[in-house]
Amino acid sequence: MFMRYPFLRMPSGRNWWEAIPIGWRKRFGLQMCEELREVLIEAGKLNDYQIKVIKEKYGALVIYDNGGTIETDKVLDKYHYISYRTCIICGKLATCVSSGWIRPYCDEHLPEGLKMGIQEYFYDIDWYGWTKMRTKDNEKDFNQNN
Repeated sequence: MFMRYPFLRMPSGRNWWEAIPIGWRKRFGLQMCEELREVLIEAGKLNDYQIKVIKEKYGALVIYDNGGTIETDKVLDKYHYISYRTCIICGKLATCVSSGWIRPYCDEHLPEGLKMGIQEYFYDIDWYGWTKMRTKDNEKDFNQNN
């Protein structure tokens, strides 16, 4: 995997692939890595680009890097938004968001008692056009800042 995707190598010798939740790996992990690889090759930066952190935060895939290109940012943004709508456990379309620790789930994997419909949490969103997520929780801040 490191030969094809050198950006997944951690300084410790481990790999960032394992940091991506299993459902997201199943649904779009390899496709995301392949798209990153393609834009890095095009920019001549395949061996210079490094991922610093991969984690789930507020129900989305978050990847910090050493400063790629505009094209790498576009790829990462795309999968950040897709992850909001993908079950973190199995990779199916998410229908619910857990309350408390925000994570997207399909009906089958939603932990008992932790349910909010995904359309209740995220609404009025153009998933590929928005740079800031609009939720019921940040509606007031969103309207003041935009």
